[in-house]
Amino acid sequence: MGHVYIEVEFQGLTATRAFKTLVDTGATYTVIPLDLAKELGVVETPYIENVVLANRQTVEARVAMTRVRILDRAFTVRVLVMDAAEPLIGVDTLETLGLKVDPVTGAVEPSRGFVARI
Repeated sequence: MGHVYIEVEFQGLTATRAFKTLVDTGATYTVIPLDLAKELGVVETPYIENVVLANRQTVEARVAMTRVRILDRAFTVRVLVMDAAEPLIGVDTLETLGLKVDPVTGAVEPSRGFVARI
């Protein structure tokens, strides 16, 4: 299948930016680089968590909230803000938006009708 990229709009308190973003179905959480988080004005929480990367390295990441739009679906989601080369979309955000990656085509598509679920 290869790498999957999709147009994603990130909206914080001070700015909105849209660009091609890696969808990582092996990642639980969405990651936003430090500089992008500052530019957007994401809503930071007081929490810093230890997270394990794909290479098994443990790093600290700040927990924040930002609005994400993919396709015609948007919702405020939890993100990890950390030293990263680029943002990536994790499964938590895909599930929140009712989206999935088709393993044959690599397309991001709806997995269900979209409504915020508790």
